[in-house]
Amino acid sequence: MRVGEMVVDSVAARQVSIDSAGATRMIPTLAWVGTARFHGQMTLRGRLMKHPDADVRLLCFEADSASAALMPRWAGDERRAWFCDSNVEAERLVRGRSEGRSLELVIDQFVIRRSFSDDVNTARVVRIRDLARCYRSPHSVLFGPTTRTGQQGGPPGWIRLEGFPDSDHGEAELRDSDGKAMTATWHRQADDSVALLAANDFARIEIRFLVSNGDLAGQGTAHSDAALEPDSTGRLSDLRRSWKFRATAAPCDAMY
Repeated sequence: MRVGEMVVDSVAARQVSIDSAGATRMIPTLAWVGTARFHGQMTLRGRLMKHPDADVRLLCFEADSASAALMPRWAGDERRAWFCDSNVEAERLVRGRSEGRSLELVIDQFVIRRSFSDDVNTARVVRIRDLARCYRSPHSVLFGPTTRTGQQGGPPGWIRLEGFPDSDHGEAELRDSDGKAMTATWHRQADDSVALLAANDFARIEIRFLVSNGDLAGQGTAHSDAALEPDSTGRLSDLRRSWKFRATAAPCDAMY
């Protein structure tokens, strides 16, 4: 039997009473549990995630909604579409990638484990490709071009956009060459511009840009009430910067 892009190797299933598992009466009395094994490769998009149990050392991934809809699933199984791979080869493939990274995966040997315990679906990860786009700016992406006074950034600066440009929003990272960094989010606007926001207890960075010929161009602003600098009259006030932002596409590996 073929299910989507995968072929069933074996199914070992049985019906159990879920009343004995402590379920409410709203759930049907009997449910199928067991194991279904598949072969054949499938390409998914998703993210790298940690296993919910801190003491479990497995590499795990969660498929996005579009990929999850294509994966084999038992009827009535409402679990999130995540799975794990404990192979040494998988560890090599994800080396250097952090939790939450947007990835494209090729998997095979997918196994559904359905029960009322902590069973986890598994798969063998064959290939991984980053879905992020990275861009290099000649200026700091945290504070803009160098100024005569006040706090300075460490140019060049980098922006990493997860899931860009296919999605309408996603996570991002701002990083200067001196190692200072902030996590951020990006959203596509109605005028086809992109708004990026990074904020913590000390600073708020906003960058709005358009994409032209693969490069980014727009406006950046920074505000911090934790850093004071003299204004045009010499009076100390909050750090406020505004600059013309530009950045060119560059390999993500060069960002770190």
